[in-house]
Formats: sequence, C-alpha cells, structure tokens
Amino acid sequence: MKDKKYPVLYATNLMGTLYKHCSIHPTVYFNIRLNEDMLKSDEDYQSYMEQIIDECYVNIVNKFTFSQALKVTNNKIPFIIFRGNVDKGMVKQFCRTLLDEVSFSTKASHVADYMMIDTMFMQIGKAPKFYRVNSVGDKLSETDFLSLYGETLESSEKPEDAGWLTTYYDFKRGPAKSEEEQEEIVTW
Repeated sequence: MKDKKYPVLYATNLMGTLYKHCSIHPTVYFNIRLNEDMLKSDEDYQSYMEQIIDECYVNIVNKFTFSQALKVTNNKIPFIIFRGNVDKGMVKQFCRTLLDEVSFSTKASHVADYMMIDTMFMQIGKAPKFYRVNSVGDKLSETDFLSLYGETLESSEKPEDAGWLTTYYDFKRGPAKSEEEQEEIVTW
C-alpha cells in the first residue's frame, strides 16, 4: 500500500504550541493580487496592500479561534494551519468577504490566490516519526503550490464593506491623532 505524501510546513521549534511534530493539518494560503491600474496611478496603493495582506492573516486567525489557527511562515510565505474542526467552506467564504472588502474600499476589482490543503507540520532538524516516514513530501513553500493546489478567487460584482479591514480612505488619511496632538477647541 502506498502512503499519501503530504507537503510539509516547517517550524524552528514546536515547544509551547498545541501542534505535534509530523501532525497533519488543514492549511490555507490567501494572497490578494495587486491591481495593476491602481499600482500605476496611486503611490499609496502598494503600501496599503502590504498592510492589508497582514491584516487578512490576523483576521483569519482571529475569526477561527476555535480551530486553533496558527500563522506559519516558510521562505517568507505566510500560511495558516488549523488544529481541528475547521469548516473549509467557511474559511473560503471569509476570504471572499475580505477580498470584497478590499475591492469596495479601493473601488477597483481585485482577485486573490487561494489554497486549502492538508499539510504535515514538522520541526526543523527532527527526524520524522516512524509511522510518517513514507508520508513526508516536499517543503510546501519550495513547490509551485498555487498551480498544484490553488485557485483564483474573484471579487463579487457588488462588493460590500464588512468592517474587517482598514479602509483605503482611513489609510490615506493616516493614523488618528492622540488627544494631546489634537488642537484644543475653545468654545465661548
């Protein structure tokens, strides 16, 4: 019988986490692609999108706390692994919601790369467990995982603001001033 090979995500140390060496977990990758027209016409757009990608991962982890989500970065590529009972359809729908919110906020259509597969989670430098030796595949971040497992999500025709992400207007306006920095208004 041939064992199924799982793509592998690595961590430097698993001490203090709920995850075990050589365990199998649902893993998501989500990345909103830059809109080329906005990139050429707006100088703030790229820095906004860098912030939004980080916010997306934070929101996915926070939304699925009961699934004990954990952000893992391999080769500077972020992934989120889930320990348990995650509804894969709900994760995909939430990613679409985030994509729609970016499209609504920037008033430009966006697409995203999305992937949800089972991966093996291993500690660097530690040998695989004897019952998982034949299941160890290639390092996920060193494969062309999007062409192998990914799909493209498109924003809806009428995107809406769900309130999960910083709006483009708020980003361009800058951080809110603290009470000390605000000009004192005196009424007579």
